[in-house]
Amino acid sequence: MGTDNSLYVDLHVHTPISEDWRGGHENDDYISILRDAQKNSIKIIGISDHNSVRGYKRLIQIKNDNNALLTLMRQRKSINTEEIKCIEEEIILFNNVKILMAIEVNAYPGVHYIIVFNNDHISPDDVEKFLLDLSGNNQDAINGNCEFMYRIDSNTLINKFKNRFLDNCFIYAPHADSSSGIINDFDSFRKERLHILQNNNLLCIGFNKRDTKDYVITNLLPNLGTKRSVKLQFIQDSDYHGRTGERVGSAFFLIDRTADSTYNQVLKSLLSRKGVTTFSEIAEQLCNNFKKDKIIFPLNFSLQDEKISDDLKNTFCETVCALLNSEKGLIQFEVDTHASKDTKKDIDKIINNFITILKTNLNYVPGSGNITHFPASKTREYVFLNFQHLKGLFYITIFAIC
Repeated sequence: MGTDNSLYVDLHVHTPISEDWRGGHENDDYISILRDAQKNSIKIIGISDHNSVRGYKRLIQIKNDNNALLTLMRQRKSINTEEIKCIEEEIILFNNVKILMAIEVNAYPGVHYIIVFNNDHISPDDVEKFLLDLSGNNQDAINGNCEFMYRIDSNTLINKFKNRFLDNCFIYAPHADSSSGIINDFDSFRKERLHILQNNNLLCIGFNKRDTKDYVITNLLPNLGTKRSVKLQFIQDSDYHGRTGERVGSAFFLIDRTADSTYNQVLKSLLSRKGVTTFSEIAEQLCNNFKKDKIIFPLNFSLQDEKISDDLKNTFCETVCALLNSEKGLIQFEVDTHASKDTKKDIDKIINNFITILKTNLNYVPGSGNITHFPASKTREYVFLNFQHLKGLFYITIFAIC
């Protein structure tokens, strides 16, 4: 996906500083965030803990400590090559994955916003001082408390950040379709929420489901009138909390690579008229290209279902038999992953269950295909089973769209 001129960005990544973090709390748990980002080709991450920039400070401290230690070891001509190698690998991680300082805050009556800062010009101390002033010196405003809420409305909060940090910050509303999102319970707060969307200081909306973006474009943007002069952008992010099965970059957006600083590269793309491309849009395009000219047999399955029903087993077997008479047939599993704690593990289990059904009911001998899948959104996954004939048998090749 993307090109050499594209950068993958995930602006919503938590660290052990966030109160609702679900991983470990050692230095290596911070480093693992960068490892995960690099593994998933993410080039820029935003460390956006709840009400704190201390996770960002910790990562920068680890980076500085590594550089200082490596310099010292080389000066002393250390023979501990294993330790030097580990330090060098971590330094490379910091070079490959750029980090932006950000923070997730909560405005009355419970809408979340992420403020991303230009860390070339704004220091963590600058942000902490502002947060303490804004909160009346409340320590919960700087210590990672995920429940702390500013008792001011969204527009006031947004404008206070912009008035203080000007072009050295931008603001977006993450997970708009969640319980703490700007679109949640919209009808009950229609006037207030439209007023927020009219605020030019709110640059982006983050969405989980594609239909959320479609809903905003179709039903809300036409009602904003002329008050909004800056194009409202749509982005996606992982909202990574260190849970088992989560990964940095499970959702992201693409920006153009330029010679600007990391912050300015992101900001310029978000301010451009063409906007940015999100991961679900890329996946959808690849999915449609893959399905082109093929006969599709759709099957739905929820991870909440503890076992495959007899009806679904029969439908699956009947579909396989139909596919044997088709040269370009595909079974498409659409899986609801909302209830999953480890999506890939659960989906692999489902597919293995279906392959067992093939063995048992149709005397199927599995081929050598790998079991893979790709996300259509943060809550939906597609798995394709492509049936190919070979000497009277058929083999399953499961295609990864990535």
